[in-house]
Amino acid sequence: MTCLKPSMKKPQIAISLPATSGLSTVVTALSNKLHEKTRRYLKDTSEAHCKTYFKCILSIVMLLGLTSNHLFSATVDECVGQTDDSKAIEVCSQVLKKPLSKNDKVRVLYLRIRANYSKGRLDDIIRDAEAIIQLDPKFWKAYHNMAVAHLNFVGGQKDKVRPLFEKALSIYDNYKTNWVLGGFLMQEEKFSEAKRYLDRALDLNPDSKWAMYYRGMTNFELKNYRQSISDLKGAEERKIDMLTSHLHIGASYAELGEVELAKQHFAEFRKTWNWPHPLYEHYKKILSQED
Repeated sequence: MTCLKPSMKKPQIAISLPATSGLSTVVTALSNKLHEKTRRYLKDTSEAHCKTYFKCILSIVMLLGLTSNHLFSATVDECVGQTDDSKAIEVCSQVLKKPLSKNDKVRVLYLRIRANYSKGRLDDIIRDAEAIIQLDPKFWKAYHNMAVAHLNFVGGQKDKVRPLFEKALSIYDNYKTNWVLGGFLMQEEKFSEAKRYLDRALDLNPDSKWAMYYRGMTNFELKNYRQSISDLKGAEERKIDMLTSHLHIGASYAELGEVELAKQHFAEFRKTWNWPHPLYEHYKKILSQED
């Protein structure tokens, strides 16, 4: 989540609550107001102020032990990553000591997983994901996050990545897990299998730039050069900002015999890549023979 509109105003967290004698009513009203103000505030202010405001919210959570759906929806979906993740982990750990419903415990554990990603804490992520699965075996994000942790962090076990992603997909067929698994299989040089998952990701979300990029790279390896060009151009149009996009578009045009277009994209590649690259050197040699 990125805050788009800078503001010079300082965060204001004063909240008016209806007069009531029931604590649960006060807590519910506070939760609703916090959720409403969080969403509005994050739309209108700078990243620095998002961090400040999130710290205020986390302090209130810790103080009240508040674990309502509204507040944690706001923090998980809109605020994680906008503050010191160590603070978020601390708050979650304190809240988890309190008596919680199953759903609230799952929500707080998932928030702590999200915060632990910035720390690269594989063991902590696995611990919390497994705890979620014990509470709710159908919580697909727990399997997805374990797979991503094994894939990205030191000590991860690559042989567990695919089974965990496939378990997540067996629960909920979503575009994100499909493209991440497809990208993983592409890097493992299992191109036909990778394409199957990337096709599915784009069926579910035709606008996914990452699925387009990885399918474009996969199509290049499968010698589907026209399709590779289409996918990689689509990813570029969606601001994928990957240096190898123009390289592979140029290589695809070279394979199709469209020399001038190949040279144009190689030139774009060289604007941002100043080091030797074996694929570029290969096609540079071939194209020089065409002149």
